[in-house]
Amino acid sequence: MGNYRSGNKYRVAIGLETSLGSGNTYSDGGTPPTLSIRWQDLTVMPVKLELNPDRQLIDTNYKTGTSQATAYEQVQGVTDGTFTLSGKLSLDYEILLKAMFHQSPVDHKYTFDDTPPKAKSLVMMKVWDDAPTSSKYKVDIAKGCAVDSLVITGRSKEAIEFTLTGRLTDHQREIEQVITGTDPGLTFPDVVQFGDTGYSGNFGETNRLTEFTLTLTNIYIDDTKRYTNSMSRLRDIILRQEGELNVKGLFKQETTELNPMDDIGVDKQLSESITLVSGTNSWVIGFQALVTAFDSADPDRDLFESNVTMKAIASVDVANSVSIQTS
Repeated sequence: MGNYRSGNKYRVAIGLETSLGSGNTYSDGGTPPTLSIRWQDLTVMPVKLELNPDRQLIDTNYKTGTSQATAYEQVQGVTDGTFTLSGKLSLDYEILLKAMFHQSPVDHKYTFDDTPPKAKSLVMMKVWDDAPTSSKYKVDIAKGCAVDSLVITGRSKEAIEFTLTGRLTDHQREIEQVITGTDPGLTFPDVVQFGDTGYSGNFGETNRLTEFTLTLTNIYIDDTKRYTNSMSRLRDIILRQEGELNVKGLFKQETTELNPMDDIGVDKQLSESITLVSGTNSWVIGFQALVTAFDSADPDRDLFESNVTMKAIASVDVANSVSIQTS
């Protein structure tokens, strides 16, 4: 391949940062602290990572003396950028939940709570397959990665998929990065099959699904407050966390969906549960639901589907609108 790069020649390594934009996963607590990236703090994945750095351009409105474009018409503003991490889901990827919920779980349970959590950030790397020298690896690195959303999707006959998206503060390519500890190498964990998924809900057959999409979202303070007087994103403060669930299955005549216009937007204390299973491990997704939409597309000569969209809500009797119990 010469000096070219192949999309099949890297692995993704991600971990929680010691502080926003530090690019490190470990601090020894000294004065001053020694910071580093360690393999034991990273989750290694054979998935796809897309990094899109950006730089705001500010118009100067200078009079340039020419009718042609010049470099003086704009100057560099703040740095910004986005990331997208996607692939088949493995229950080994609990880092996705830590990054989305911004919390260390209590009794292996992640929850949306009344008080938003303190925001955490990720360091993300494409680790190229170049042979390391003295624990120095050739990487593309993104620092200060704040998660905007986590989407988990399942469809009949397929593997469960995930997409994690958000923003980054800094990005460099082809740098030498020291990563200490034991390198786990390129690993291939078991993926979660839709055929092993359990469902207990209120729609369609109530225990059978053909498809679901869970979307979890972090809502942050606006950009003027995230940047303040800084050329890079300085802080992330979460205002609220939201969830949306869409489920599809076969429609039944004795269903609870017979009065859709009466049910939309009314709290009927509905609880949806989806269990993702891989071997002896599982993620149990609990979703306290308020219906926001019913869809009843004509199936032509096939069977009618139940297609319901819900948003996650808390109430007097429900403290956590969304929860994920891992085991």
